[in-house]
Amino acid sequence: MNIRHKKLPIQTLERIDDLCADCERKWQANQPVSIESVIALENSAAERDVLLAELIALDNDYRRQLGETPSLQEYLGRFPESPQAVNDAVDDGQKTTAGFEPPTIDQIAELFPDLEIIKLVGTGGMGAVYKARQPGLDRFVSV
Repeated sequence: MNIRHKKLPIQTLERIDDLCADCERKWQANQPVSIESVIALENSAAERDVLLAELIALDNDYRRQLGETPSLQEYLGRFPESPQAVNDAVDDGQKTTAGFEPPTIDQIAELFPDLEIIKLVGTGGMGAVYKARQPGLDRFVSV
């Protein structure tokens, strides 16, 4: 059974969801926090592993959007005490991104030389949206 689907009390799941939502807001504000700092406050090993798996999946997703390629080995090195949580999070992350992998910012910049590509805003099943600046008209645009 995937650790991310573990049955926990609803209050615990809501708290984990709140912590993940806070981390996601910080990623979106370009102020990511370390996974280690978030899980340091967890007392229960079962709850910690579920939170860890969720945070790794989130971290993995945002880092890939930035063009990074976080590896399973990197996460296992950071969290050697929780190999199942790491494996489950990374396996799930690879399954969800296997259908569509958005182009990197550099790849998009090559296709639109008149724009300054700023960041990947979001992805869907068949596309991606990027925030860009059009210097000639001094405005922000979506690509």
